[in-house]
Amino acid sequence: IIKSRNDGEDPVVVMEFTGCYSKPVEHYCQEHGFRYAMVPPTMSNKTRENESVKAAKNDNIDCRYIAVSYFEHSIEDRMKDSNDMSRIQALNSLRATQICLTKRLKQTFRNYLDLVFPRLDRISGLFLYSKAFLLTIAEYPHPDLIPCHKKLSKAIMKNDKIHGLGYASDMAERITEYLKDCYSGVSSDATEVSSLSYICSSLSRSIDELNEVESKLFSASSNTSQYKRIQTIPGVGPIVASTITAACGDLRQFKKSGALESYLGIV
Repeated sequence: IIKSRNDGEDPVVVMEFTGCYSKPVEHYCQEHGFRYAMVPPTMSNKTRENESVKAAKNDNIDCRYIAVSYFEHSIEDRMKDSNDMSRIQALNSLRATQICLTKRLKQTFRNYLDLVFPRLDRISGLFLYSKAFLLTIAEYPHPDLIPCHKKLSKAIMKNDKIHGLGYASDMAERITEYLKDCYSGVSSDATEVSSLSYICSSLSRSIDELNEVESKLFSASSNTSQYKRIQTIPGVGPIVASTITAACGDLRQFKKSGALESYLGIV
């Protein structure tokens, strides 16, 4: 591409959007002023599926499908995205990573919780993923370690920044009542107990970090005109609007609605 430019041509680098694999090439194009276009994998896959003769999958053939997708769907070329859009896309990528981490922690947390505190999740009004509950269980990770009602109520109150004393006292009473018929699957000195405590603390931090990333993402997205337009669609809130903004970039690159639909893999 450098040789083509030196020969007076204006090459366009067409690539498949593959996250961490395509990002370095995209960065290079932006830094050196090359025009480039991003083809979603769903689009190139559909191009491949429409072929009457299925060829063996290899890099050369994949390049052809990417090129065909680029010309058939008239994907607009890009130059350098604005700093605001780059920040939105980076935050959206970080949010997706944080969601995956949080989901895995939630699954591990439930496995340990069901072992150490069988059926604790059946207590009405108990929010398992609330900061108050997670930090309280991190401090008292076994039924035998749960303190008296008054001390437990204070612990919940200390970790709860949303509800008042009445909620903390009510939850402490319900948990105390639950303990009367609770039989843990492990002893209080088992490794699973310390693991539960660690997972509770980790999950609480992960949820806080996810909330912080989403807050930054919504704040950065709200400064763009397309985010505001997308939010006018009935049923679309900040999460969907910011995700679409990050995924599509500048909507002016799509000459018609069909191009956007193809880019997103809807058609």
